[in-house]
Amino acid sequence: MLKSIEEAVVEAKSKHGADPSKWRWGSLHKASFNHSLSNNQDWKALMDLQEVERGGDANTVNNTSGPGFRQNHGASYRQILDVGDWDNSVGTNVPGQSAQPGSRHYGDLLPMWADGKYFPLLFSRQKVESMSKDRLVLEP
Repeated sequence: MLKSIEEAVVEAKSKHGADPSKWRWGSLHKASFNHSLSNNQDWKALMDLQEVERGGDANTVNNTSGPGFRQNHGASYRQILDVGDWDNSVGTNVPGQSAQPGSRHYGDLLPMWADGKYFPLLFSRQKVESMSKDRLVLEP
């Protein structure tokens, strides 16, 4: 066991430097969101989102995991429903509400997801209308 601890310290120093007070889990454990069409540098700049640090791993609450500290899978959508008060429900969705690069909602939820924060899930007409910014009417 002592040998394992010594090896872990050597690896940590090689990745983080000699000062343990500057070691951070998230500096190694990062989630990235690369668009499936971003196969060249120009497109990567337009379509890929910044990496975000993640706390935890595959065996923790709000888990994400992957090979070699790169976190490439985990829950992209979570919700907590309050069946006693539906308007008290919350959710999170990563990387954003839109899958269209260039949309203001393409990666807008990534910072909240990375920080483990949630947005309100509203159900009642009154609450939905009070928070609505636009209305789209589809008619045959």
